[in-house]
Amino acid sequence: GEGTVLFLPGHDGVIRHAHLFHHVENRKLPSLPLLAAIHHWRLKTSQLALPEPGESGEALLLHDPEGSPGRGMVRLSLERGNLLLLDQAGPDAPCRVVPYHGLDAALAAEPDLFRDRVLLAGVTAGAAHDEHSVPVAPQGLTSTTGVMLHAGALKDVLTGTRFRRASPGAERAAVAL
Repeated sequence: GEGTVLFLPGHDGVIRHAHLFHHVENRKLPSLPLLAAIHHWRLKTSQLALPEPGESGEALLLHDPEGSPGRGMVRLSLERGNLLLLDQAGPDAPCRVVPYHGLDAALAAEPDLFRDRVLLAGVTAGAAHDEHSVPVAPQGLTSTTGVMLHAGALKDVLTGTRFRRASPGAERAAVAL
């Protein structure tokens, strides 16, 4: 399938959202995380309900993360512009990381390492210049790589994470504390 790999930083240069999909010429073009979930769960178009242009709301995927396709529903809260607010709270990576130089040893120890899993391959070396500012990253850093952004967004889609922005009143109260 075809999809997008776009993460746009906010006004302060920090990435907090993932575009779940884009409207392109009367089509809904999924992001890489959404497309990976669709293929992983073998979903059909009829099992997706995505908001129309300019709407906020929910994306619905007819699938139960603990069961089989079509047996339940994953609800993803979206902000205007089809933005999925990423759950970046925590110091741990959103997935298992296997370095390329350790791939042979990992596969020798676990031959089924990638069976029934989604594999994202990407460059994590600083020389690749694929670092992006985020509120919280593994090891307490404030930046992460593009592949880790996709992994985090994919984790949110696969687990049905319902992460929402606080109401303006709650944000003001938190700042006042």
